[in-house]
Amino acid sequence: MAREPIRFLLPEPLDQLPTDIDGYWDWQISAKNVSPWWGRYHWVLQTYLRLKAAGYPCELCRDVPAEGVVVTHRDCLSASVRPTPNRFIVALLVDRLLPHPYAQLHIVHRQGQSLGPAWSAEYLPPRPQVSLLPRALNRGDRFETVGFFGYEQNLAAPFVTPEFRRELHARGLHFVLRSPAEWNDFRDVDAVLAIRSVGRVDVQTKSAIKLINAWHAGVPAVLGRERGFHSVRQSDLDYLEATTPQEALSQLGRLAEDRDLRQEMVANGYRRAGAFSAEATTTRWIELLDTVVRPMREQWRMDGAARLRFQVRREMARAATGLVRRAAMYGGWITGV
Repeated sequence: MAREPIRFLLPEPLDQLPTDIDGYWDWQISAKNVSPWWGRYHWVLQTYLRLKAAGYPCELCRDVPAEGVVVTHRDCLSASVRPTPNRFIVALLVDRLLPHPYAQLHIVHRQGQSLGPAWSAEYLPPRPQVSLLPRALNRGDRFETVGFFGYEQNLAAPFVTPEFRRELHARGLHFVLRSPAEWNDFRDVDAVLAIRSVGRVDVQTKSAIKLINAWHAGVPAVLGRERGFHSVRQSDLDYLEATTPQEALSQLGRLAEDRDLRQEMVANGYRRAGAFSAEATTTRWIELLDTVVRPMREQWRMDGAARLRFQVRREMARAATGLVRRAAMYGGWITGV
């Protein structure tokens, strides 16, 4: 008997989307009228395409299906979407802060991240950058170019100043900010720099994707102090940490002066990258769907009392969240809401 397909929800014209992963990146950088926040495509569309290529039963839907397991990015789910006895919702929370009020399961992409007792969560790592072009072998031992791959607002302001660039130039280095259309291109980059905020800031929702990409690209990384990076760190060779411009300059100086350290970090990165390859992550997706999601969905479908308890817990959680938000707004803690 054929298994019921997992339904991936992406509320966009399906006839304008790529039909295989090989065409994904060209579509991503040239498509018109798509969201500027690419996470929904990374998590929904890429997951669907890779599972489909692996022969796993799945479908891509534009509208919320009436039944079955529905998987989609948190941004694609309005608060009015609710489960039914025949519909089980998996919300890809990833780096969003607020869970969906009625999803039965959330996927987070930072290991160890918890949403509290009212929400169930499972961890899946992000895939590496699709169509990634690693550092060119003919660069040899050159150490000249430091690159940032991400939205510019996610790089701390002191690192985009003329002063910081002058300090790099004095050390024989120059800094490049890769545009989104170039996020796959590490060919002329000798080190990755990614520091979200000056100081020892503990970002709770961000993943280790910039580190994973650096490993796959064969490039050592200097990164900020974040839980996402710490959650996958096994040794000092995984990356160098910095929290201020001076610390970053010091770490980049170490890399510039120590060829052996660079080579050891690159070799270590290639070893670590295997566990975070696209193929390994697809295997983890299949395991999660078969051993966690499908059994949860079947239990949900069969147990009316459990559905009632779920509804009561969620309504209580929603009420408590609303009180906190109203108090925060009244006290000036939340602005622009």
